[in-house]
Amino acid sequence: MTTGERRALEDAGRSALAGSKVRVRVSSTHKGHPAGKLVDGFGALGWLCAKDDAEPWIELDLRRPGRGHTLALPPYTSARDEPTTWGRTARVRVLVNGREVGVFDLPERPEQKLYVELGKRARVRKVRVEVLAKHLGTGHPNKCGFAEIELIDDE
Repeated sequence: MTTGERRALEDAGRSALAGSKVRVRVSSTHKGHPAGKLVDGFGALGWLCAKDDAEPWIELDLRRPGRGHTLALPPYTSARDEPTTWGRTARVRVLVNGREVGVFDLPERPEQKLYVELGKRARVRKVRVEVLAKHLGTGHPNKCGFAEIELIDDE
């Protein structure tokens, strides 16, 4: 088990966003993969953009601010034994409360989460993730997305 896989297991069920009231907006949606799955706390299903969406994005507006140190972005994959069937997100820009946190490359292994460290414990009202680059995918090219968006609080 890799360090990333171990950390993902430790984070299971810890997202401050799971089950909270969040308005989710996206640039597009592929049928059967709605944006609401991004904050359901399960990570089994997720959001995929439409194949013709050249600049996919996700925006979360929290009705009550969440607190956390880290955003975790697990990529959406079709199945563990077929991780490259869907297209995958390769690079993102992350904004929290309207301020850019940075531009990040997702891990090479499709089952690994991207962890975005926020530094100090942040009060989060809004999260925006912009997809800047994609890996195509073998069966459903150009569709990419995330299984979940998690706000992890270590306190």
